[in-house]
Amino acid sequence: MRATHEIRTYDPEKRREEDFVTLAAEMLEGQMRTPTEYEYDPGTDELIAEDGSRIGKIFDDSLDAAKEMVSDAPQLSFELRRRKIEREEYDDMLAMMRGDLPNTMVVVSDFPPELMDYPEDVGGYNVTRKQTMLRVITKQDNKLHMYTQSLDRSDRDGLESMYQALGFAPEEGELLGQRMHVDLDAEFQEKLVDELTNAYDATLRDKHGGNEFKAGRRVRQWENIINTYDFVRAQTDILHFAMHNEVTADSRQYYDIVATIAQRYAQAKEGPHKAPRNLSLTDPATLVVQYSRLEQELSEFGQQARAEGKSFSACGVTLEVNDSLSGESQLDNNGYGNKTSKEEKYNFDAYRYCVSCQAPPKGKEKKKMCGPCGLCRSCDKKAGGKG
Repeated sequence: MRATHEIRTYDPEKRREEDFVTLAAEMLEGQMRTPTEYEYDPGTDELIAEDGSRIGKIFDDSLDAAKEMVSDAPQLSFELRRRKIEREEYDDMLAMMRGDLPNTMVVVSDFPPELMDYPEDVGGYNVTRKQTMLRVITKQDNKLHMYTQSLDRSDRDGLESMYQALGFAPEEGELLGQRMHVDLDAEFQEKLVDELTNAYDATLRDKHGGNEFKAGRRVRQWENIINTYDFVRAQTDILHFAMHNEVTADSRQYYDIVATIAQRYAQAKEGPHKAPRNLSLTDPATLVVQYSRLEQELSEFGQQARAEGKSFSACGVTLEVNDSLSGESQLDNNGYGNKTSKEEKYNFDAYRYCVSCQAPPKGKEKKKMCGPCGLCRSCDKKAGGKG
């Protein structure tokens, strides 16, 4: 009798927590490495995330949203190009699980060439750091494992050195679609992300007079090298607070939370590295005290970040001083789905019916880009906004 295969069921809370951790981790000034595991369902030829969500739908939704955006803003056509390439990447992941491709795939998701000389962060693309997302994807039995490693600078020589380390010669132009497929033993699969990151950093050392680099970031001898993903995971008081209070990305508290995590991370890098702050979830009285201390931190560091005019950029979104996210987030992890909005300077972040001029919408009236207030640009201007 053939054994039945139990598929994970969707857990929205787990998904929300993972999205929060990954987004905050990418916003910090440090190198990020995120581990992800997918389960293959041969019955539907689909990959299932640890939270039970089906990955194919996420890619398809991302592609559909990019098509709609580009129809309104043709100058952002590079986003549609990248979403199509990433959809092809997912097809390769499925082919790996079926045994039609080698057991290891390496993807170099380089910084969009159209934004290399752009003057300010846009839609989650940090133009100062110019991050590449290196994805090392491996098949092990019925599981697909992925490590996503951030690489600052998107230095072309350094990126090409990773291809050369695997015996490939990249072509000119964007690297995102130039995926590398190799068969490796499990021992080498586990080491690959380190080896490729080291090759990238070695190239930067040679180019910049022997300075030390970690994931494309110049580091000082006394600096603690801390994976931002692990660091955010360790901030259990903030994580519990955000999940318990259902803090949303368009709230003032979200900016305060990211500013506070960033402050803690900066202190931890200077060392010595402090143990994470653990919550006493079984003692309500202690929890109240801990929350009170945390709220003081949120207020202090949020105000400080605003006074300094800080913004925080990550996958698909740029969190600005005015507490809103510019651009729309398509995917919330693994370096997928960066998106730019044509309305982003105004921080309009969603297509929906304007609560003023489209209440109710007439017939097949097209939705307008609206901000958290629910007003379109023209109605907001009439109401005294910045329009």
